[in-house]
Amino acid sequence: MEEIPSVTPHVRRLTVNLDAEDVSQFEGQWAVPHGVALHAYLIRGTRAVVVDPWDAGGYGPEEVEADLSTLGLKWTDIAAVAFTKTPAADLVDRLRAFHPNLEDWGLPVPGAQRDLGNGVLIEERQGFWFMPADLVAFTGDALAGLGWIEEELWAEDLNEHEARWFDDEALRWFCGRPLVPQALPAGCLVVAPAHGCLWGRTPEAALRRAEEFALWGKGAALDEVTVVWPAGAGEVDLDALVGGVLDAGAGLNLFRLPGDDLMAVAAGARRASLIVVSPGLEESFLSGLEKTVWRPQPASAASLRAEVAQRFASVKVRSGQ
Repeated sequence: MEEIPSVTPHVRRLTVNLDAEDVSQFEGQWAVPHGVALHAYLIRGTRAVVVDPWDAGGYGPEEVEADLSTLGLKWTDIAAVAFTKTPAADLVDRLRAFHPNLEDWGLPVPGAQRDLGNGVLIEERQGFWFMPADLVAFTGDALAGLGWIEEELWAEDLNEHEARWFDDEALRWFCGRPLVPQALPAGCLVVAPAHGCLWGRTPEAALRRAEEFALWGKGAALDEVTVVWPAGAGEVDLDALVGGVLDAGAGLNLFRLPGDDLMAVAAGARRASLIVVSPGLEESFLSGLEKTVWRPQPASAASLRAEVAQRFASVKVRSGQ
């Protein structure tokens, strides 16, 4: 068994990586071609507490206990469990099969304060559990993401390529759960979500990323065009549109429906400044977005190529970019 990594002096991260063989769709909505790293957190005060024990992809109480055993612990050594989102209806009962006296601290409701023995776990404004002693915010689905994490991985330690990759996975998650906290708890130093990268030196960067994702949904975003086209149809028109995007010097996000993951399409739409959608395609991926959408009508290849470039340029001018 691998060593259980420390988050802070009193918090350990228990992580399991799930792939598409474990979950065909994470939480019934997200494809996980790059996996998803689920985090449970062990708090070791005078009383030991587990935040968000795993319950997905066949990984549940037994597997959590296997990780606890590497630290010389069993479920009977855990005083309580706490959750950042509603657990499966039977999870606490399954946990109590290991430890009948296990306390269920439930969700972080306003004013909640739980005793760790030599500290407290509190709810502070945003519906997060916050540990003042170590300044850790357990943020659950907020400021979270997708993607497999092979090592102890802080967002601040990523190189440029890795950061872009994890940001893309976080954006796919955000498209289904557009959660933007108003603020982090006062003094917070560590953002510890239920899945995705942790932030340990620049926690405000996690908040700024969520704010940016939300802003992208309100209009012009990056210098990109997203083209959504029927699978196997209209190849001549599609070639003309792709050419026009390249003529404009814009980045291209190309999706084919049916076939491509709708959350990936939604992410491509959110990050683009112009969205080109073939007439007749369903548009659920545009839900919640206030974007410039062009549905081209039949025209010559030359006309389509010129118009997409002109429309992109017009969007950028109107946005002042």
